[in-house]
Amino acid sequence: MRAAKTREHEITDFLQKKYSNFIHSIEIVSKVDLDLPNHLVGLQNNYLKINFLSVSKLIKVKSELSPIIKRNNETNHINFLTDADENKISFKNYSPTNYIEDIREHDIPYYIRVAIDNNFFVAKWYSINCSKGSPPSILVQSELLRAPELVIFAFDIETTKPVLKFPDASHDAIIIISYVI
Repeated sequence: MRAAKTREHEITDFLQKKYSNFIHSIEIVSKVDLDLPNHLVGLQNNYLKINFLSVSKLIKVKSELSPIIKRNNETNHINFLTDADENKISFKNYSPTNYIEDIREHDIPYYIRVAIDNNFFVAKWYSINCSKGSPPSILVQSELLRAPELVIFAFDIETTKPVLKFPDASHDAIIIISYVI
C-alpha cells in the first residue's frame, strides 16, 4: 500500500488500531514505482508491506479500503489535503484514510506470495522435514547442481510505444514477434 509522502507512520498506526484482529504486521519498504514515467532509473517510493493473519482477512480489509482509495484517486483528494495541511487548515472530517494513495500486490495468489517471501524457486531441489506442532523445515539442497531438463518456450513482442511507457494495444502497432524453443 502506498501512503502520501511522510504519512507512512500515521497510516500504519491507523491500520494497526482499526484492523488489529486482521493484520499480523506492517513494515515500511522501499520499492521501485513502475507508475513513474522514469521508472527505469530505479527511483523508489515507500510502501507499507502488510501481512495478514489469513487470506479471508486480507479480502475483508481490501474490500473496505478499495472504495476509499478509488475515491482518493478520482478526486485528487490527497493533493488537496496535503496542500491544506501545509497551510494549517483544519478539517472536521479528517481521516488517515485520506492519505492512502494506492494498493499493490493484493491480487497475488497466496501460494505465489509464500514462494516469493520464502525464496522458493523452480528448478531447485529441496529437503522438506515436518514435525507435529511446528512449521515445516524447507532447505535448498545446493549440492544437487543438476537441474531438471526443461523444455522452454520463450517469445518477445516488439511494438511501437512512447519512451519509458508500456505498450497499449489500442494504438501501438506490433513490429515483430520472435520465439525460441
